[in-house]
Amino acid sequence: STAQHSTIIPKLTEAQEENLVICLSVGATKGFSVLMTNTLPDLHLIGDSQCFPMFLYETMEGK
Repeated sequence: STAQHSTIIPKLTEAQEENLVICLSVGATKGFSVLMTNTLPDLHLIGDSQCFPMFLYETMEGK
């Protein structure tokens, strides 16, 4: 979901630049695939994929 993009790859500070995302794909059209990236991947980069970030970030507005 694009609504979650900012929790995975926010406006980065130096401390947050090392977030990694692991993308897995097990689909009928392609075999098992896995990819790790430090940028926000396209949903269909390796087929219909599920992505898991190392870190999630929250905004501090109103806290």
